Amino acid sequence: MYCQKEAISGLEQDKELGKGILMRAGTEPKTIVLWRIEASTLFGQCNFKMDEEAEHELKFCDRLQTVLQNLQPLVTEYGARRLLFLEQDLLEIFRKQVTARRLPAQCQLVDADWIPKPRVAV
Repeated sequence: MYCQKEAISGLEQDKELGKGILMRAGTEPKTIVLWRIEASTLFGQCNFKMDEEAEHELKFCDRLQTVLQNLQPLVTEYGARRLLFLEQDLLEIFRKQVTARRLPAQCQLVDADWIPKPRVAV
C-alpha cells in the first residue's frame, strides 16, 4: 500500500517513528527511511510528496520484493536521493540494487541520534 493520506491504518506508530527520524536527518535530499515490520514486509516513510496536490508525505507498507521492484521509480521519477535503514541487512540488499542499477541514491544506516527517544509517562 502506497499512501498519501496522513497515516496508514494500524501503522500510525511507524509513521511517527519515520517522521521523527526524517526530522532529525534533515529535509534535503529527498529521503526514504525503511525498516521491517514483518520478516518480508517493509514500512517506508518519505520526506516528500508524490505530487504537488498531495497533502501529506508518501508512506508505504509493502513486501520487500515489491519495494525493490519500485526502487527505480522512487529514485528516478520521485527524486529520492537518500535511503536510510534501521537494519544493516536491508542496507546491504538495497545498496546492491542501487549499485547494480546505477541509481543516483545513497544508502546509509540511520544515525542513532536520529531515532526519537520514547516518551516516559510522569
